[in-house]
Amino acid sequence: MLWANTSLGFLLHWWQSNKQHAGRGRIGINPLESFAVLDVTKLCEEQLSHAATIFDEFRRRELLPMHEIATDALRAEMENRFYSEVLHWPASMTAAGGPIELLRQKLACEPSVRGARAPAGA
Repeated sequence: MLWANTSLGFLLHWWQSNKQHAGRGRIGINPLESFAVLDVTKLCEEQLSHAATIFDEFRRRELLPMHEIATDALRAEMENRFYSEVLHWPASMTAAGGPIELLRQKLACEPSVRGARAPAGA
């Protein structure tokens, strides 16, 4: 669940889904066999423990809808912890102005993500 709510998890879902309706992406049963996701079986016990801790800390907190991903401070905190504590990414990847923040901004502006809603700040 953590992975699915990160920018990269969402990007993979968005990329692999059909986008017949603005703001929605659907995936049929057959494509699920080749769906690209994080392979949690490759994570060590320490990584899984960190993931469980992060999940427990965030599971009852409300994230903004995906079209508001660029302004969701809670989601940014959750996914930055996931990338650093679970995947052991360098801080430069999740730093302000870094690649993950840029990805959030681009996702929020994507018409098939935001649907008919105006981009945040417009």
